[in-house]
Parts: sequence; C-alpha cells; structure tokens
Amino acid sequence: MASSSNKFQVPFAGKWSDFSVADDGTKYVPEPKGSKEHREIWESQVMIPFAIDKNVYAFGGPIPDDMNLTREVDEIFPCLETCEPRIFDSKPYNFEYMLTNYKPFRSHPYYGNSLYLTWLDRIEQSFGKFWKDYGIFELIQFSRIGPKYQPEMLIAAMHFFEKSTNTFHFKSGMMTPTLFDVSAITGLRPTGKTYSPDDVSDNITLNYKENAFSAFILKHSGPENEEVSDEEHVAFLTLWLSHYVFCSRSLQIARKFIPMAVQIHEGCHFALGRLLLATLYESIGEVCDNLKGLVPAKSKSKKAAPDGCFQAAGPMWLLQLWLNATFEKELGLFIPTEHHASIAKRKIEGTRLIRLQPNPLEQNSQQLFMKYMKIFLAIDQFKPEHAPFVKRTIGPSWFVKEIPVLNPNAEEEINETWTAYLDPTILSIRIGTLSSEYALIGYQPNLVSRQFGFSQLRPKSMYIRKKNIVLGTTVTSTLYERYMKISRDNVYGFEPFDFNLSYYCTQEFANWWRRYFDSKHLGDAVLISRLESGFTRPQIKRIEQQVKTTVTKKQAAESVKTVKEKTTSKAVETTGEPSKVRKRPTNVPSTETGPLKKPKPNTIIVSDEEEEEEEQSFQRKRRQPPVTETNIPETTSDDLSTEEKEKKMKEKKEKKERKAKRKEEKKKEGKRSSEDRTRDKKNKKSKSSSDPSATNLKSPSISNEQQEPTPDAEVQEDVAMPDATFKESDNMPQQDNNPEVLVLLYLHFLIYNK
Repeated sequence: MASSSNKFQVPFAGKWSDFSVADDGTKYVPEPKGSKEHREIWESQVMIPFAIDKNVYAFGGPIPDDMNLTREVDEIFPCLETCEPRIFDSKPYNFEYMLTNYKPFRSHPYYGNSLYLTWLDRIEQSFGKFWKDYGIFELIQFSRIGPKYQPEMLIAAMHFFEKSTNTFHFKSGMMTPTLFDVSAITGLRPTGKTYSPDDVSDNITLNYKENAFSAFILKHSGPENEEVSDEEHVAFLTLWLSHYVFCSRSLQIARKFIPMAVQIHEGCHFALGRLLLATLYESIGEVCDNLKGLVPAKSKSKKAAPDGCFQAAGPMWLLQLWLNATFEKELGLFIPTEHHASIAKRKIEGTRLIRLQPNPLEQNSQQLFMKYMKIFLAIDQFKPEHAPFVKRTIGPSWFVKEIPVLNPNAEEEINETWTAYLDPTILSIRIGTLSSEYALIGYQPNLVSRQFGFSQLRPKSMYIRKKNIVLGTTVTSTLYERYMKISRDNVYGFEPFDFNLSYYCTQEFANWWRRYFDSKHLGDAVLISRLESGFTRPQIKRIEQQVKTTVTKKQAAESVKTVKEKTTSKAVETTGEPSKVRKRPTNVPSTETGPLKKPKPNTIIVSDEEEEEEEQSFQRKRRQPPVTETNIPETTSDDLSTEEKEKKMKEKKEKKERKAKRKEEKKKEGKRSSEDRTRDKKNKKSKSSSDPSATNLKSPSISNEQQEPTPDAEVQEDVAMPDATFKESDNMPQQDNNPEVLVLLYLHFLIYNK
C-alpha cells in the first residue's frame, strides 16, 4: 500500500525483531507497550501501528482502558447469561424439526418466479441506470438467481452465536459479518444517515389490498407498451425490499417498507448497508433465543418457545453468503463449470458466492447437521482464508481503493468509509413507523480485527455494565434518540497508515480466550454425543406417545368412582328387574354351544382416539380379560331361549334376596350393645378354656342358604370389587382406600387371574 504523510501520527505500539513462538509453533505478537500518554492515544484509535523486523502491521484498536479492566469486564465481557452460545447451554437438544417436514426458513426468497422476473425486466429498462447510480443495481440482480439456503449449515452456525456481542464464538476466537463484509458482498456503502421512516415525503401514495406476491405483481405491473410510472417503481421496490432483502416474517408484502421504497425512488440516500447488517444481527439473535427455548424480546407471548418451532425470518441470505466466503475451504464448496464465465465478470463478490455449492452427497438432515457442527468445532486457528475480502480486488471504486489514499479529493470519502468499518458503535434496526419498532443493536468490529487484516489484541468492550447492552429490544423513542446521538458524537479516531496484512494475535488474547472457551465448553466428544441424542430423543418420544399406558390417571379415578357407584347401587337395590349385562365366557359347558375355551389375554395399545373405549374396557367385570376387536365367541342372553332367560332372571332375583337377607342379619348383629359383646367374649373365653369342643357355640348362626357353596357362574357374575380388601387366595394384602392404589391393585388382580 502506498504511504502518505498525515497531520497526526499514531505512535507505534512496539517495534520488535521477531515474533513470539509458542511450544506448538504458533506465532504471536506482543501486546502494545508504551507510556501513559501513548496508551491514551491508543485507547481512542481503531488502527494502531507496530513493527516486527521492520515490517509495519496494524493492531485493531482501541485497546482496553482502566474501565475495561474491572472484574466484570476482565473475565470475558459484560455478557448476559441468556445470550451465550447454544453449545454452552446445558439444556437437552431437540432436533425434531429436522426429522419432519417443518420448514424454519419459510421466509426464504422465492427465486425463478417468471411473473416477478418479467416485471423486473420491465422496471430495469426504465430505472436500471438509476439503480446503478444509487448503488443497488447488483443487489437487485440477486433476486434473479439468489443464494440457495443450506438450512443445516445455517442452524449449525447459529449454535455458536453470542447475542451480547453479536459474534460467533469459535475456538480460534470471535468472528462475525461486518460492514466491511456487507460492502464486499452487496456493494452497499457503510455510510449515510440513519434510516427513518418519518423522512418520507407524501409525493407518492401506494395503496393496495393484495398482500400475496403474485396478486400484488398483477395489480401493479403496467402494460408493456406503457412507460413505468413512479407508483409502479415504488410498488416494485416495496416487493423487492419486503421479500428479497429483509425477508419479511409475514410472507407477504409488508407495508412498512413503502416509506423506504419512496425514499429510494426519490434518491434520498441513507445507510442501507448498516440497516441490513443490524437486521441480520437481530434475526440471528431471535433464532438463537428459539434454539434455547427463550421468549424473543419483541414477542407478545409469555410462554417459552418450544423446541423445533421457530421461523427464521430476516436477511439470512446474507449470513449464507458470509459463511460461504469465510469457510469455503472447510465446507468443501465449489462452483459449477457453467458459471465460471459469468462470475469472472462480477462487480461484487456476492455474485460469485451465490454460485458456491456443497458437494452433492446424498445425506439426510441429521448427517448434514452433524457434518457442519464438526466443521465449526474444528475451527481452532484463524487462517488468512477466513478474511476473504481484505485484498479488495472486486467491488465498487470506493471499496477497492487503497489506504492511505493517494488522491486528496477521495481522501475524505475513503477515510469516512473505513471509519464506519472499524468504529464500535450502535446501529439502528428501526424500519416501521410504529412506536414499538424503535430498536438498537451493537456493532463491535474490534472483536474480530483479523477479518480486516489486522492483528488481534485483547479487545475493549463497548459496554462497561450489563445493563448497558442493547440487544435489538424495543426502546422508547426518547431513549432511541439518546443512544443514536451518543453514537454520532462519540466516534473513535482513524488515522490511516501504510501496513502489511496480518492475521496474528497476542499471547494474552489467546490465553484469555482459551480460558473463556474451555470454561464453557464440555468437550467435543461430550457435545457431539449430546447433539446426536437430540435426534434420537424425538424418535423415542414419538414411540412413547404411540405406546401409552393402558389406564391413565384420569381414567383410573373415574373407574374407581364408577366401581363405588355400582357397589352403592347394588347394596340398596333389593327388588326390580336386573339390567342386562354382558357376561364373560365361563368354563361351564353350555347345552347349545358346548364347552368354551378361556380366551388368551391380549395386549391393548390405546391411542387418544380410543380413550373412551379404553375406559369401558377397564370398567368391565372382574377376572374378564381385555377385549380386542377380534371376534371371540361369547354366550349372551340373546342366545338363550325364553325359558332359560326366565330361569336366569329368577336365579338372580333369589340371589339378591339372599344378599339382602345377609345384610339385614349383619345390621342386627351390629346393633348389639357393647355389654353384650363383652359378655359374649367372656363366655367364649371361659368355655374355650373348659371345653374346647364348645369354642364356636356363641358364633353367629349360619343359615342353610348361607352355607350353600356359590356356583361358578355366580362367582363370575358382574359383582363390584370390594373397596379395601382382596381375598387371601388372590395373594394380595389389605390396602387403604386410595383410588389410585385400588386401581393398580385391581389391574394386578385381573392380570394375575388370567
């Protein structure tokens, strides 16, 4: 680079004869050394010169001051715990959305729409030269071919994003898209006034009801033989900004872009590149919140976002192109031969990056995601190819010019451009006119100095306290204007000098970053295992949903209630015709059907739709096996003759009368006085001691009916289960009256008797 004399010279941060070499052979540059006066200058500069073996390099400044050496700042930065990268979060992973047809990138621009391309050709004929002068011509051409999203790569990368600093945290250090990258990829300037929708004039009014793209185009595109009107141009720009640039979440034409389209049409320049990058930061941050199950700051919902349910809106195409450029070698990308000629004539780097494609390997989403995660985990060293644009061979004239500038007429413009690249500041995200759309976000290029060809020292944080961090959250208009005024008035100094490109860092930075990363990272093997479990967990969950327990807690409670109601109703019912009930097959031979075999128990898998049927099966008779849809031969009352029916009904009636009689006798026995009971016990004791044969003389008498053995058919009749006890022959102990315990015991009883 050419050298030039400057009115103000930034003092050198040191002049050394050689690099410091670590045990592993890594070269480091020393930290800046100098007097207090020199440090005060370095604390206000974004470029700090140093020399090694007479070669001049540059540190990315400013260096930390005393305020940035407090314990809160010294550990890493004032970072919010909820903003840390997802790979450091201990919450289990759930990648169910990758195993289904769910599409988190539904706001992806639709390329190849013939209706849109026809309209684009028409508008370009009239306004193509205006687009070139304004600086958006090449960016508009992206809407013809556009980058193809790689969802697995984007999601994997966003697991490394830290929202407090808007940087990706890799083992080698921080990396992120910068305004320098935006200029290289899109050709947009980093300078200009902050965009405000209030600055729009009322010269053009655009009214429409058709929010869908096709209907919108048909409504506003004019006939081929007519000249393009101002309203038609504004309508086109509104669609382009909404769908192809900022990728509106609504998947429709967003009205909030009309003021922006009008300002562009009228030639009103504003910092579109800064607004685009700020929107990308905010969009990535929202996705990261979703990945961690957090509520986005602007969300009206108070519930946490469920895993796998998010929509990644915003200019994710810019992130796709930045990843393509920065990790082209690691990702194994290539350009098909048929595109070589077209990209050789490119005016901006984005034209080439759009054509980069991954190797066409047949891999599913899980394999692709794990592949990209392992690639990003392996980035433990910053390489020159991770700064693909530093040589600035392709781009607009103001982008490719060297610094310091030889032409005095262009010096102010170029210095302003580089100041915008390197100055840590606050960016506006405001697009709409609503009061709720005031939002800010931080931009700290000094955290990623190596991406500019500078050496990385331990960086200075733009925030002193956590409460100062801006995250794109909604702020009041007063606070918004206050922050923007501070960002305009407090600009770091930029004094250009001739320097060589470098991608080194200091030993202090390497140690500092290693302590931070190692303290958060669980280790590659553990993380990969946890990531893989994020794919198996949804599969296990689906199996568990299909194979539900036979009886739910709610059904169990209802069943116990039903059993008790049956017991009560049968206790009070002494007369009347019994209701017809379905009896289970017994081993008693029938004169018509012959002996029946006992059916084998069947395992029933109950779904939500079968909940009612499941409840009915649970309330069936004691010792009755589960009933499936298969046809099991049964003996019902419909199969019997009229005489047999009458006989059965008579038997039931007699049995009920016997039960009622037994209950009456028990009640009479219960009315005996305590004195009689005591006397009976004494008599019983005295007689049993004198005459063992008289032990049972005072026991309650048993009638002939009570002494009759119970027929098998009666045992298997529809008799409600006792509330508290099972028979000793059932091998079950006495239990309390807890409904859940009763249900479990009842189920055990049914299974045991099968």
